[in-house]
Amino acid sequence: MKENVPWKKNAESVLVVYTILAAIGGILIIFLLTDPTTFHDYWWLILIPLVFAVFLFIYSAEQITDALDEDDVQKMLYIFLLYNIAVVLLIFGLIAIIYFKISTSIPLCGWKNLIALLICIGSFLIFSLHWLKHINWLLFKDEQTYHHYIHELKGEIKPKYDHEHSLIKVFFWIRKKWAKKNLPIEFKKLNIELKSSPINGIGVFATRDFEIEEYIAEGIHKEDYSKIIKWDSIKDEDESIKKKILDFCIGTPEGFFPPEDLDFNQLSVEWYMNHSCNGNVGFNKNGDFIALHSIKKGDELTYDYGLVESDPNFKINCDCKSENCRKIITGNDWKNEKFREEFRNFMLPSLKDK
Repeated sequence: MKENVPWKKNAESVLVVYTILAAIGGILIIFLLTDPTTFHDYWWLILIPLVFAVFLFIYSAEQITDALDEDDVQKMLYIFLLYNIAVVLLIFGLIAIIYFKISTSIPLCGWKNLIALLICIGSFLIFSLHWLKHINWLLFKDEQTYHHYIHELKGEIKPKYDHEHSLIKVFFWIRKKWAKKNLPIEFKKLNIELKSSPINGIGVFATRDFEIEEYIAEGIHKEDYSKIIKWDSIKDEDESIKKKILDFCIGTPEGFFPPEDLDFNQLSVEWYMNHSCNGNVGFNKNGDFIALHSIKKGDELTYDYGLVESDPNFKINCDCKSENCRKIITGNDWKNEKFREEFRNFMLPSLKDK
């Protein structure tokens, strides 16, 4: 199990933060219970969120060790969601305690009490906004960005240069406005490119060396199966669209996987990968493209379409000239026992599950 990946390297620091925040929550609970009369009949409305926050911090800390043992970055993101919820609850409890302490020590009435309440509500929204945005991101962000973030956590791709936090935006605005020179441009590492292929038309080629089982490009994930378009729904489509679907899209008995936003004008590079019965690319457990063996810079990247196709109507002639060329590739090749034994570990996960 690799240990030099970002989310694992940060796990120890995350545990410390969770422990500190749980301790702060515990102190606030003790403070609340030692003088409940200060909070009138509302002390329990503060106590419940604080107790729940402390529980989530402790539970999250315990689950981090499980995520590390299971090498499960998805579980780490689930824990991160619980952490963000816990922080919001902790901030609510702290602001509520401050409000009642102020209203008790400095008697407020009428409009003064309303102003103090509005200030506390505004403070809660301002201080918790960062964590509320994280909750929204984890629950509702589009699948492509979400999986890109997973690859960043695994150290497979370079993190995006993100200025999402408001204070960070202010910092970079000041730099852009007043610094003597702009910040350097950082380009992403180039893995693959399109070139003329000796196999068929355009192909995908490696722009650097790859080690065995190294991540190459994003593939198809389990969540993408919710986007499958049924074959019947395209019977009235334009012939040019149908041709693109048959040429590029991976098919299943139910339907096919469409490009992002159904836009064939913006196909990413990996969509152009050609078939070979002796391909050098396969799929990992997440459905992403990986190297089946060491690949040199300049090599064409190919994969066996039998590793992904399960549409029984799929059929193409093959002339890849490899020693094990099957001549005809179909959507039923995965049913061949010899084929399964040889390529089971590198099939698209959904096909492997069959």
